[in-house]
Parts: sequence; structure tokens; C-alpha cells
Amino acid sequence: MDLHRPKRQPDWMLVGREERNPYQKISAATHGIITPANVITVLGMVLVLYGVWLMLDEVTLIALAFIAGGRLVDILDGIVADKTGTKSTVGEAFDSVADKVTAVVMLVVIASIGIFQLWQVIILLLLQLINSVVTIYAKFSHKSIHSSLEGKQATFLLWLTIGLHAVDYWLNLAGVFRGVLQVLGIVSFWLAVIRGVQASYGYVRDLFK
Repeated sequence: MDLHRPKRQPDWMLVGREERNPYQKISAATHGIITPANVITVLGMVLVLYGVWLMLDEVTLIALAFIAGGRLVDILDGIVADKTGTKSTVGEAFDSVADKVTAVVMLVVIASIGIFQLWQVIILLLLQLINSVVTIYAKFSHKSIHSSLEGKQATFLLWLTIGLHAVDYWLNLAGVFRGVLQVLGIVSFWLAVIRGVQASYGYVRDLFK
């Protein structure tokens, strides 16, 4: 799996000024803040948060579609950063923060709606908190903590779990039998927890080695 991991220097610093493409020139001028990947990350976050806002009123297929669309869009940011030569640690950190913000907001909202049980939300939030604390500590310690394969898989499983539970809840409101989804949701939840613990352990190990 290609994590599109940035090097110590941003991609645009690895080529001469005259050789930079338009995206790299804008990225360099804005110190990595305005990049194609960051724009995609923001778009994905906005779509998810709008879907969450719709869910506060009622869990509908439209709300779920916005959330799913936002997550699908977010998958593209690493690919775009790689293809445009604009990978950087700033972009990596921005993507990580956006993922955590949307995940935390989503977990809090679905807990308030009753889609997840409180103990499930607490476990998933604790994993997000641990990773955030490790990342912040690493930043102040001038150490680099990059996204790992386990972390990417944990994030995917987290959103898969949220999606399965949300669709299950919506089908329940519609009076549709959803036994298979319930089982898949339970399996996905525990896989997300296991992978999340492995990712957290890896980040802590990398921090102190």
C-alpha cells in the first residue's frame, strides 16, 4: 500500500525553481498550505460535516450519502499530492488533523443520536485521543511520526464501522430487516479497535525508539 509519505523536505524543494509545475509554485509560495491535496481534504471534511449536520435533524439517505461522498473524496488527497509533486509534512499533518476532527465530531453525534452505544464511542474516542497526544508530543520533541499502514487501515475500519451502523440505524427506522448489517457492524467495530490499538502502539514505539 502506497502511503504517499512525504520526504523530510517538501516535494517542490527537491526540484529547481524553474522546474516546478504550477501546483508546486503555489505550494511553495504558501509554505505548503494551499495545495491540491489540501483543497481536496477540506472539500471532503466539509461534505462529511454537512452530512453530520443533516443527521442532527434526521438520519436520511441523503445525509449518509454526503458523509460517504466526503470520505471517498478524502481518499484522493494522497494520490493527488503524489501526482502533482506537492507532498509535504504540512499536508500530511493537515490530513491527519482533518481525519481526527471529522471522526470525533461524527462519533459524538452518532452517540447522541443513539446509533452507537456509549462504551463503543468511548473506546474509539480514546484511540483518537492517544494518537493525537502522541502526534503533538512528537511535534514538540522535534520527532517525525508518519501515518502507518495500521493507522490507515484503522481509519478505514473506523469509517466502515460508522457507515455500517448508520445504515443499519436508517434501515431500522424504515422497518427493514438488517441482520447481516448488524453482524458486519460488530465485526468491523472490533477490527477497528484491534487495528487502532496496533497503530497506537506503533506510534508510541516509533516515538521512544
